[in-house]
Amino acid sequence: MPVLKSKEAFRLNPTAYSDTLTSKENPIGVIHAFLGANCAGMRDRASAESVRAALLAEPISDCPANPTIKWLLGSLRVHDAMGLFYEGGIPLGCIADHVRANKVERTDLIEWLNQFAAPD
Repeated sequence: MPVLKSKEAFRLNPTAYSDTLTSKENPIGVIHAFLGANCAGMRDRASAESVRAALLAEPISDCPANPTIKWLLGSLRVHDAMGLFYEGGIPLGCIADHVRANKVERTDLIEWLNQFAAPD
């Protein structure tokens, strides 16, 4: 199982925590679509607004959106993760922070995210 690189390694990439490459056209609609596609069976899932706000913030252990974020990151197809970044306006470093905080253990997602961190 690969290990997600540290927050510091992501911070060394100037674009990892930047949203300058994101579209920002309808980010809530994009998050809503991802939740519908990936968390359809989840009871009491958080709203797209609260998920996006939580993903943009520093992860906190008692955030009410965490179960939804964990479910989303645990089921999101890797090529859709770029949509979460580009269309949803979530910087890649923030996605990595929430993968780490929610203990999402997906080899494909971790390997994909690690390519945006500074090399060892």
